Amino acid sequence: MAAERHHATPPRGTGATPPAQPGVFDTLIQSSTVALFHDYGVAAAPLTPTFIGVEDFRAHYPLAAIGFRGPGMDAALILSIPLEVSAHVRMEASRQLDQRDLARELVNQAMGRIKNRLSQYQVTLKCGLPASANTLRDLDRIAPQRGPLTVYRLRTIYAQILVATKGAIDPSHLVYSSATVLNGEGDIIVF
Repeated sequence: MAAERHHATPPRGTGATPPAQPGVFDTLIQSSTVALFHDYGVAAAPLTPTFIGVEDFRAHYPLAAIGFRGPGMDAALILSIPLEVSAHVRMEASRQLDQRDLARELVNQAMGRIKNRLSQYQVTLKCGLPASANTLRDLDRIAPQRGPLTVYRLRTIYAQILVATKGAIDPSHLVYSSATVLNGEGDIIVF
């Protein structure tokens, strides 16, 4: 007899649905990062995510990473931007960022967008501060030692942007709720 899979039924009136499928988190990462680069004038298209070992991660350095924790999650978001792409990122004229600062700024903003989107799935994340890495050894100090490395490649006309997660991410904790209102870019949030 085959085992049946049952999902807990959410309470009535919450607008919640059963736990999300595994690809939902991948889609959140990709769509958030594509939108971020679009806002900075770089068109990017997501490619199929891949699972690789850290030793096979061919990143562009410096890269930036930010740790995050939440229900079913203990991981880091990693962003690697090749110089060919960062040269086309449109910033305000008054902001001059070197490659390390740009990577930290963009990984921080990507994490903010992902965190915002996860609120629709009733997940609240606690995030660390963005840090930069110049080598794979530096990355080992920033990202969790355990858990898979999932790489999301974004194709641009210049080169590929690499976005990755390293650590444990359990998508079964994602339960969509249409009752949650997302904050928009630039909204003021009162604590």
